[in-house]
Amino acid sequence: MPGHLLEWFGALQCGQNLRGAWQLAVGGDLAPPEIEGPRPLSMRLANKYVDRVQTAAETNLSVAAQFLKVAGFSSPPASLFAPSVVFRVAAINWQRGRAHSPELASKSTPDAAQGGAA
Repeated sequence: MPGHLLEWFGALQCGQNLRGAWQLAVGGDLAPPEIEGPRPLSMRLANKYVDRVQTAAETNLSVAAQFLKVAGFSSPPASLFAPSVVFRVAAINWQRGRAHSPELASKSTPDAAQGGAA
């Protein structure tokens, strides 16, 4: 009997991991605005975060490795919310946003802080 319970709980855990990965995949399918379908707030937030994870994964091997583990079903999607991953994702996206925004980049220069005087 204990062996059967262990198998049942193992299958239950596997099902929950697959459910999270499946929801992540389905959310990606509904990301383009041309696709019709309901998009609850949780799905919209997850899609925005995954977009930022993918952006960070372009230049950070640690984020890329974690994303691939989730995509390959070897880690649960919640692992993308580990503090170390969230920090890297936020930092990389913040840096990219500042690099692509001339008004933000100019405000952070020493000349701009001194009113334009060198």
